[in-house]
Amino acid sequence: MKKIGILLFVLMLSFVMVACSGQTGSTTSEEGPTEKEQVSEETSTSNKAEPKAEVTQTAFQAWKGYEITNAHGAIEITNTGQVPIYIGDISIGFVGKDNSIISTATMLLPVPEILQPGEKAYAGETVYIDTGEKPEDITNIEVNIDFDSTEETAQTLTVKDLKVAKDSDYTKVTGRIENTSDVNADDVRYSIALMDKDDTLLGVFTSSLDVTLGSGKTATFEASYPELPASIAAKVDHVEGYSYNCSLRL
Repeated sequence: MKKIGILLFVLMLSFVMVACSGQTGSTTSEEGPTEKEQVSEETSTSNKAEPKAEVTQTAFQAWKGYEITNAHGAIEITNTGQVPIYIGDISIGFVGKDNSIISTATMLLPVPEILQPGEKAYAGETVYIDTGEKPEDITNIEVNIDFDSTEETAQTLTVKDLKVAKDSDYTKVTGRIENTSDVNADDVRYSIALMDKDDTLLGVFTSSLDVTLGSGKTATFEASYPELPASIAAKVDHVEGYSYNCSLRL
């Protein structure tokens, strides 16, 4: 009888051990991503487009002003990438015959500042050189632009009815700017690119309106800054206008 009891106890103990070994426990995996996940992540990183911008045209003019030499530099910037970009500061250096920098225009603002892929912006400035150089002593310009990607968009405005004054003592362009959006524009900037018959850039006017342009409203303007020589008007075949609200980014 005692042997039978011992045998039953051993059998019960064996049953309990087997039951415990059959329980499913929780496990924590510290394994890294699978090969498929790694490939997907690398592909996503490689497909992330980098911001790209190029100075696609430059223009340079030098002429004799009132007792000093005047020089104008202008640029066309194109978003050549696949993502929107924000253009920061621009500098234009005026180069002499000996390759030295005679003068520099800094902190120039393009119009517009935000470009979607394929869009263009323009900037320009005129410097007054009183260090003795003649117009023929200035031969070229050097340009530096700062830009980065952005998720913002600009509130663009419509520039229309452009006309070049070719019979004045200085070059100027008149026209209208229209706000076709539903939001007021309280810091309106604009640029006017002067082109010859071959679409070559000759110079750029940049300025701003002194008034808030309400939704659906139109304002007139006369662009003559920065100064350009009067002789350039005869070379102008057509002009292109760009405008945006500098204080609003969507």
